[in-house]
Amino acid sequence: MKKIIVLFCISLMLLSCSNSDNSGGGIGPLIKRETVSTNGGVYTIDYFYNSNKLDHTVDSNGYTTNYIYQGNLIINSKRYLSGNLVKEIQYSYNNSQRCVNELSLDYQSNAGSKYTYTYNNDNTISFVLYNGDLNAQNNFYYGGKIHLNSIGDQISFEIYNPGYYSTLINSVYDYKNSPYKNILGYNKLPLMRYTYSYALSETAIDYTNTVAYSVNHAITYNSLNYAIHDVETVNQYNNGGGSPTVTSAILDYTYW
Repeated sequence: MKKIIVLFCISLMLLSCSNSDNSGGGIGPLIKRETVSTNGGVYTIDYFYNSNKLDHTVDSNGYTTNYIYQGNLIINSKRYLSGNLVKEIQYSYNNSQRCVNELSLDYQSNAGSKYTYTYNNDNTISFVLYNGDLNAQNNFYYGGKIHLNSIGDQISFEIYNPGYYSTLINSVYDYKNSPYKNILGYNKLPLMRYTYSYALSETAIDYTNTVAYSVNHAITYNSLNYAIHDVETVNQYNNGGGSPTVTSAILDYTYW
């Protein structure tokens, strides 16, 4: 279960070659660099664009991720290391331009996974994750539901596998601007967080109805109310009792 939580929390970092126009076309600031500083070192992602379409990212671990659009929708991302394709994600949409399938293929481990999404009338998105190999993904892993507010931010995220575990992650926002707000097509990808606003806090409740972890953000904004600095503090609780294990990170954002 801890692995699932960690994977969800870092999913934001995965939105990561050609001559690119990084001006943004006057649609608003576009994130240029994201820097994450922890006791383990410093990790960076640089973002490059064609207008406000994300062209590619380059991170400090040597990975380059290229993005392919169909119209205004991201339909594919391909991650390379030393020129070798190591992972790709394929996105499929319905006639309403809503993402209904997300297929992830890991060529290093020969593993595949697939999310299917269903859009409900109560402003929620139900999803199911299946695992498998590069050819088929038919093994149920877990299901869940994403709850959205009126502007499309995730306010809660449920994960459940009947008979095994469940987790509810609640988020609180201040409704200022996320660094990713102006990336075209980003808000169409259901698992991506902070699509419009930046969260002040997140709290995860496990199957025993106790806090598994909490995250607090002390955010600094620029004059346009876009996040530029975040001191993130994580309190990880073990089996719901005792003093938490506290870790922290500093996130810095610059813009084109």
